[in-house]
Amino acid sequence: MKKISTLQAFGNGVDLGDRWSFYRVLDEAGKIILEQKLPTTPDAMKQTFSRIPQSRIALETGTHSPWVSRLLTELGHEVIVAHAQKVQLITKSNRKDD
Repeated sequence: MKKISTLQAFGNGVDLGDRWSFYRVLDEAGKIILEQKLPTTPDAMKQTFSRIPQSRIALETGTHSPWVSRLLTELGHEVIVAHAQKVQLITKSNRKDD
């Protein structure tokens, strides 16, 4: 597995949870090149996302999305916060249960 610092990140997504969050890094073809779990804390988010090249990161609205989006923006990332009820791919997914 490549180190995060060497990745050329073209698209990222973060699934925020109360204790743990998961993020995914995609290459320019949309292929997953990295998936990781990290604590949902400011320190863990800063440590992880400061090592990733500036990129576009998608978050779903939720309890943690305001502070996480501010932190990621401060690190130079472009952050998109998507409202789950307005994103067809999320709301029509049969895997989504929250």
